[in-house]
Amino acid sequence: MPGGPGAGVGDTSGDASGDTSGGASGGNDAIDTSGNLDAEDRARLTGLWQQHRGEPMAGPVTVRWALVRAGEPVVDDEEVAATAERILADPRGWSLDGALRFERVEKADAADFRLVVAAAEEVPGYAEDCVSERTGVPDASCTVGDDVIINDERWRDGALGDDIPLAQFRIHELNHEIGHWLGQGHFSCLGGSAAVNQQQFRSLAGCTANEWPLPFELAMVAARFGVWPAVGTFEPYDGVGRTDTDTDTDADTDTDTGPATDTEPAPDAAIAAEDGSTAIGGLHR
Repeated sequence: MPGGPGAGVGDTSGDASGDTSGGASGGNDAIDTSGNLDAEDRARLTGLWQQHRGEPMAGPVTVRWALVRAGEPVVDDEEVAATAERILADPRGWSLDGALRFERVEKADAADFRLVVAAAEEVPGYAEDCVSERTGVPDASCTVGDDVIINDERWRDGALGDDIPLAQFRIHELNHEIGHWLGQGHFSCLGGSAAVNQQQFRSLAGCTANEWPLPFELAMVAARFGVWPAVGTFEPYDGVGRTDTDTDTDADTDTDTGPATDTEPAPDAAIAAEDGSTAIGGLHR
């Protein structure tokens, strides 16, 4: 995945190569992250996260995002943005103990990703894959390139399948879609708490509803962005786009793990911010 997290991002040494292999323990070198991780690999990553969490991370990496409105959504876009600001600063989320710092900016062209609050009928305009193959309608939120699209119907009505409290579902919806932008694919239910990048809005498939990234998901993003020197870096799959649609034929399984839409790869470079942190420059997730 050229230009993706770990390709210069998170490197504060002055070398934009993003190579952290010198400090890597090799703990992930046998883990195939190209698809849906099995229980053994999830357990290994969880163990690594628990073992090394609290050790100094590189960075911080600054991720800038902007709010965009598409069409005439029935929900309050500023309410969505306020929820996003809160969860992106929450230590249970993608901030990685401060290694990733999310900052809202006003201008969309200055942002690394755009949080798009979209009327449902606007969603297919971002990609054909944003329309469900099962239902033929745009009933899901969707992430395409640098557009993290929140479908206003999902925000208003919540999950389609299992009963998930609306406030909990909204946190999941944001963490799930931003997780796609951070490079995550989909994960299936292997029991217990669902991964945040499981398609919980369709079915929990026997797992328990969960709105926050699990330790193995946090470990993947930390290593991918090169901010976890103790473990090194890896990449999850070769594509750089992600649409949150369903391609499974079994409604009770969630095995859609590959990228659905490819976009232009990002420059293999980091951009130094004035405060000395490292900002993402043009990443396409």
